[in-house]
Amino acid sequence: MQTTTAQVEHHQPQLTSMCVNTSWPSLPTLAKYKFIEELIIQDLRSVENIPDLSQFPRMESIYITNVANISDFDFITSCKSLVDVHFSDCQGLLKLPNLRRCTKLQTITIYYCKRIKDISELPHCQSLTRVDLEFCDELSDVSCLGKCPRLQELKLEYCKNLRNVSDLAGCENVASIDIHACGDLPYVDDDPETVEYFRKLVQK
Repeated sequence: MQTTTAQVEHHQPQLTSMCVNTSWPSLPTLAKYKFIEELIIQDLRSVENIPDLSQFPRMESIYITNVANISDFDFITSCKSLVDVHFSDCQGLLKLPNLRRCTKLQTITIYYCKRIKDISELPHCQSLTRVDLEFCDELSDVSCLGKCPRLQELKLEYCKNLRNVSDLAGCENVASIDIHACGDLPYVDDDPETVEYFRKLVQK
């Protein structure tokens, strides 16, 4: 069950999915909603800080979209049960927060976050299997992904400053790969032959 913040007062605390959006001028006090598994944070143009989310022990998925004035994303670091994280159009996101406690994180999507430069926290996510990076204009270094041995799916699209993937040789288990419009990198799609080509490419 999903609800928006405008509806939250009309639901029982057992709800498992919530969307915090422009229908509320500031974030509600959510401490009593301990069953939340999915949180969608979107279009909060007037919000600059999001409180610690450690009161949600069951939180598995967070979607953060169009939060122009938020630059500190450390609020997700206390969510030990996180499995999926999605950042979309977060122009205050310059680097990933400390993810060392997010040992269950399996997938991360960073879409249209044009100012992000640093994703070096990803190797701390021991369960990471899927990474999707799109339209990250200032991202030039993805070498840390070579230290993610469980990575199975990799998508790099329209990251125009990416020039080299030779440091990804550690991604031995990648079975699905999509590289498109990333600087001078060759196009690689999700095909058995091109996956093998990618493996040869990263070993150069």
